[in-house]
Amino acid sequence: MGIWVFMGTTGSGKTTRAFSEISQAIQDNGNPALIIDSQGVAPLAGVKHYDTWQETARNVWGAKPKNAAYIPKNLEEVNALFKLSRTLKNVNILLDEMAFWVSAKHVSREIELTFRTHLHTGINIYGTTQAAADLSPLVYQTLTGLYAFRCTSPRILDRLHKEYGADREKIRNLERGEVVIMGGGF
Repeated sequence: MGIWVFMGTTGSGKTTRAFSEISQAIQDNGNPALIIDSQGVAPLAGVKHYDTWQETARNVWGAKPKNAAYIPKNLEEVNALFKLSRTLKNVNILLDEMAFWVSAKHVSREIELTFRTHLHTGINIYGTTQAAADLSPLVYQTLTGLYAFRCTSPRILDRLHKEYGADREKIRNLERGEVVIMGGGF
């Protein structure tokens, strides 16, 4: 079980790679995927999207569990899905554009508890974001691995260099889909 973040500029391939990684996790652990598709992006269109969070949950944790996606309308819906994930367990979560829900300014209690207890509840979390500064320190405290895609922000490149020893120029010049994988945790 783990928490992985895929960070990079728009169009760098982070959602495509996160989807690939969660697909492998499904094969490895046999647990379904709960995809929180924050923006309704093309790389996730192939997964059946449901109209309500409740219908999505019934498909993920029902009698015949299956992968399901949902485009949330608000934080309360995301909180409900995270609370269920801790209660019903054994799920792979893809949280696309996670900064909407796990920002540097606020993390809800339900999401925080899920991040802090993922190892005890059989939960993998795969999140995408455009910038390291957008995310709560909670993410970095619980992180298993960081996938760094192309980034051009001097501030973010400096942070990746300082905290992970990343080569600024290498990350700045990555092509679409290329990635540097770094360890997480503190």
